[in-house]
Amino acid sequence: MSRKVPPSLILLWVIFTLSACTIAPLDTAERKWQNQNITSYTIEVLVVNSIWHAQYQQITVEEGVVTAQSGRCVPAPFEMGECEVQDFVAEDFTVPGLFAKARAMSETADPDFLTVSFAPTYFYPENISFNDPEIVDEDWGWSVTSFEVLK
Repeated sequence: MSRKVPPSLILLWVIFTLSACTIAPLDTAERKWQNQNITSYTIEVLVVNSIWHAQYQQITVEEGVVTAQSGRCVPAPFEMGECEVQDFVAEDFTVPGLFAKARAMSETADPDFLTVSFAPTYFYPENISFNDPEIVDEDWGWSVTSFEVLK
């Protein structure tokens, strides 16, 4: 007597395995980041939304609290030479915010099209990007372009 595994169970196992492959490095990097106890830093993140908009978010964090923020845009192809800085939530671009974004995307996005990489020294998410080649103009990316620990 042989038992067949239901296809739905196999699909569930595959989804869990693929998401675990992305989550495990994320958890490891987050622990390494937290173990350094860095609470004061400046960070700049370039946010690119396909051809639609590109913007640098500059954030200063002191003792775990955002104390300054600014943004500057870079004209994207769709903006035809002119752009405006869009409002943003500074906390989304702190290191904990980057880990939250990476985790949320790892849990919902197709892992074949998601890239998450970590800074070799401090282990924060250095690049989070998504690009499904079958969908036009949906690609986006968050890239840390500058990071400095404050004393």
